[in-house]
Amino acid sequence: TLSHGREDSWTPGTYSVYAKYYHQPASTYVEHTMNGMADYMAGFEGFGLGYSYTLQKDWVLSLEYDHLRDLRTHAFNNTIWGSVTYFFKNYRD
Repeated sequence: TLSHGREDSWTPGTYSVYAKYYHQPASTYVEHTMNGMADYMAGFEGFGLGYSYTLQKDWVLSLEYDHLRDLRTHAFNNTIWGSVTYFFKNYRD
């Protein structure tokens, strides 16, 4: 993983970016946490890119792209994922 920046959900204008390389045989995970087809592949290799940006306090925009190849079938899968997340707390300061 290569990464830069620090996205803080409480500080508008902060961001983070990353680039990752994956080589994960199916025996290394039970259920993968990444978005897309990773759970349905017989192990995978490839790369992922991501970007997160704090729009305003507690509002974060995230974008991800993964380009993965199934280790058994050699089929490729591309995933583009975007989200807007609102962070809240259930207590008073």
